[in-house]
Amino acid sequence: MGEERAKLGEAMSEALAASSSSSSITAPTQERLIIEKNKPMGAPVIIVLISSPKIGPNIVAQEEMVAAGAALQNLLLAANSLGLSTMVRSGTHVYSEPMRRYLRLTPQETVVGLVYLGQAAEVPSAGRRADLASKVEWRGT
Repeated sequence: MGEERAKLGEAMSEALAASSSSSSITAPTQERLIIEKNKPMGAPVIIVLISSPKIGPNIVAQEEMVAAGAALQNLLLAANSLGLSTMVRSGTHVYSEPMRRYLRLTPQETVVGLVYLGQAAEVPSAGRRADLASKVEWRGT
């Protein structure tokens, strides 16, 4: 049980190590790599949402990514309506070659997010929300 999550953890740990060796980021400690490897074991189900855009003259890549984001939001809302808790996490190393290889991504595909799905150990507190006016600006006439 959990074999695929364990494989995902191995790939995430390898990706973290590889991403730090190919950038100016300090190499992670062995302890940090073990933490990364064990992350997938924290949820009974992990859904990796992948954007797989169509390629064509009338297809706008940005619209394809926005559609993938909308699909992610719908997934979160559906899970919540079933009484499930979700958490979306990735990290920059999820976009590295070891993860692309593990997920068998084609050149045009990209990870939108890793959705950790399960039952919350405790009822989450309500998050702080900024005032709508601080986030939205009307630019019409």
